[in-house]
Amino acid sequence: GARCTAHGGGKRCIEPGCEKGAQGPLKGPFSSRCISHGGGKRCTEPGCDKHVDGSNMRCFAHGGGKRCEEPGCERAVQRGGLPRCFAHGGGIRCE
Repeated sequence: GARCTAHGGGKRCIEPGCEKGAQGPLKGPFSSRCISHGGGKRCTEPGCDKHVDGSNMRCFAHGGGKRCEEPGCERAVQRGGLPRCFAHGGGIRCE
């Protein structure tokens, strides 16, 4: 059956020794690389080459992504669970 990239499915990064999934457009110089090796969409802030976090085409440092809902916390929301950073109860815990 079909598998996700985390379990061996999909296109892989072409960098030697890298096992991560390739990100980005179907064509272009970075289409066969993971985010760490330059694949995927990049921040639109001049001079920034970090990957995009969210739908506004900016990295986390330049306002992309979601922030923890805990008052005064500026950390990133973790996937799964509550819309909070890991320190404030967000994310998935190992059982």
